[in-house]
Amino acid sequence: MPVPSHLAATPDDIEHAFYEGLLHADVEQIMACWAEHEDVVCIPPGGKPLHGLQAIRKLFTDLILNGPITLHVTHTHKSLQLAQAIHTVTEHVSVQTDEGQAVAQLYSLNVFHKTPQGWRLVAHHTSPGHITDGSVEPHALPSTVLH
Repeated sequence: MPVPSHLAATPDDIEHAFYEGLLHADVEQIMACWAEHEDVVCIPPGGKPLHGLQAIRKLFTDLILNGPITLHVTHTHKSLQLAQAIHTVTEHVSVQTDEGQAVAQLYSLNVFHKTPQGWRLVAHHTSPGHITDGSVEPHALPSTVLH
């Protein structure tokens, strides 16, 4: 499902649509947020860079196999230029694993470019952060300032 043009008017709009796609386990919405070229890159926590839309689609398809992800995002920094925006965010994530509930505080860098179709995601890099066994609610995890 393509992202309607009014939802891609700003980098914030496309970022919101991306995370909503994760919340609703909607791979089509997630992928509609990405720029339509093979130079896009996604680096999962502790993983190798994945280049191209096909590899990124597989990553997110596999990620949401067990259903939606409980997620809360807070911004720590935003930079907006004429045709590029960079957002640094903290992702408070809760997922079900084979071992039970896992809660993590991850750090992500989202890079957006303004395209003829509106703003689109061109890079998403997530670094591992604080992980617990699920006994701590994501919003209760300590905040970390990135530099």
